[in-house]
Amino acid sequence: MNDDPLPLPEIDGYRLERCGARAVYVRPEHHDAVAALGFLDGEPRSEPVDRRGGRVVYPIYPLTPDARVIWKHCRRGGWAEPILDDRHFDVTRFVRELELNDAVRRAGLPVAEIIALAVARGRTAWRVEMLTRVIDGARDLADALRSTSPDDELRVELAEAVATLLRRFHGAGFRHGDLNVKNVLWRRTNSGTIEVTLIDLDPGRRDRGSETPRHENLLRLWRSVVKGEWAGRWVLSDRTLLRFLHTYFRGDRAAMEEFRRRAGRARRLAPLRYGWRRGGRRDAAPTDRAPRAEKDRGGS
Repeated sequence: MNDDPLPLPEIDGYRLERCGARAVYVRPEHHDAVAALGFLDGEPRSEPVDRRGGRVVYPIYPLTPDARVIWKHCRRGGWAEPILDDRHFDVTRFVRELELNDAVRRAGLPVAEIIALAVARGRTAWRVEMLTRVIDGARDLADALRSTSPDDELRVELAEAVATLLRRFHGAGFRHGDLNVKNVLWRRTNSGTIEVTLIDLDPGRRDRGSETPRHENLLRLWRSVVKGEWAGRWVLSDRTLLRFLHTYFRGDRAAMEEFRRRAGRARRLAPLRYGWRRGGRRDAAPTDRAPRAEKDRGGS
């Protein structure tokens, strides 16, 4: 066994600092502010100014006069959540996410910056915490879908903006590890345009020379849209989906039809995939659901 209790790699763009049983990757330019916040030793030195989250709510702290950060205690998801809670048997995925986050930012693509990452190893597992820059004024795509009607012009604008960013993101060889409506943020700029940012790459990867991973990434996003539709949170429109596909595939009809075929299958399988979430009531789909897959369908 390696004598180093925390055998971690160096990562470009970050300084690796050790504080007792805790190892912290931190942006050098933010080191002093991160230390003053208490993140290096894991003890916050001030009260949070806000909180944010969904399933889990995390505190938000001021880092500098013009920047705030969200302090995430990384927990397990899925089937492992009730059993393992915040224990991770490996930190490779978090290190990879840190590396990818830096690479995406260097490529000039908008992604929420990870300011620092802390890992601590116990007897059998690791615990992980992360400081991520807050994008002030941003809302997630799920919130936009919930708060707008199917024919709202904002949805069409968002479809075009999200598709444009994802085409750039995939074109640069990146793939998001958990692309869903909660991990796509947007805000209206002072000039009136929509600015889209990706968060929680989780950990993501680089894929070059193949269209398949890109389309799988889009389908992952689509399934999260269908999941919300099945839960009755929103209704989808043909116009929005078509704008998204036309923007992403640049009018390539063959590619658009292939994606629509696979998207239709995902919608048809929704009762099997998500029916249990409605208490097992397979017939409990929303009464105002979008048209069947064989017809023109929508998404946002």
